[in-house]
Amino acid sequence: MNSRLRQARAGRGWSQTRLIHAMQQQAVALDIRLATPASLKTQISRWENGHCQPDEVYRQVFRALYGQTDDQLGFAAEDAGVGDTGLGFADTWSEGVNEVTGLWRLDMSRRTLLRGS
Repeated sequence: MNSRLRQARAGRGWSQTRLIHAMQQQAVALDIRLATPASLKTQISRWENGHCQPDEVYRQVFRALYGQTDDQLGFAAEDAGVGDTGLGFADTWSEGVNEVTGLWRLDMSRRTLLRGS
């Protein structure tokens, strides 16, 4: 569970709706596009509950919005970029599960990006 991301929002006394509004304003300042408010609400819940990690675009928005680092916001360093995902064979079944999960996350991030475009 990414309680740090939730704590950052709660520390400001923001609802998810207020956070979405702030994210949209921050995205305009950063000259980037975000998903629709309905999609963002779903994603925020997923990020705050630890079901997935935000991609680099959303991490940039959160860092600027909260004035905190990835570590302070609870973002895992290994999830920050594509890295070597899908480029090798796993030695154990748990590494294989991690690899498949990483590929799934990348696929979902691409879908979010395309919907936001």
